Amino acid sequence: MGARSHDIARLVLREALLLAALALLLGFGTSLVLSRVLQSLLFEVTPTDPVTLASAGCVILVVSALSALLPARRAMRVDPRVALRYE
Repeated sequence: MGARSHDIARLVLREALLLAALALLLGFGTSLVLSRVLQSLLFEVTPTDPVTLASAGCVILVVSALSALLPARRAMRVDPRVALRYE
C-alpha cells in the first residue's frame, strides 16, 4: 500500500530476471550435457564455445529485461485502492 513506484518496478524486474537466469542456467547445463548431439548440427562452432554461450546469454537477459519493462510500468501506474477493490 505504501510502496513507491520504483520499488514496484524493481520487484517486477527482479522476478522476471530471476526466472530468465534460472532458465539460462538450465539451458546452458542441458546444452553442455547434449553437446555431442549438438556438435553434428553446428558448423565451424564448437558446442562449448564460451563467446557464443556468453553472447547468447546476454541477448536472452536483455530481451527478458525489455519484455518485463511493460508490465513493470503498468504496475507502477495502478492505484493501490483500485487494485485492492478489484480483488
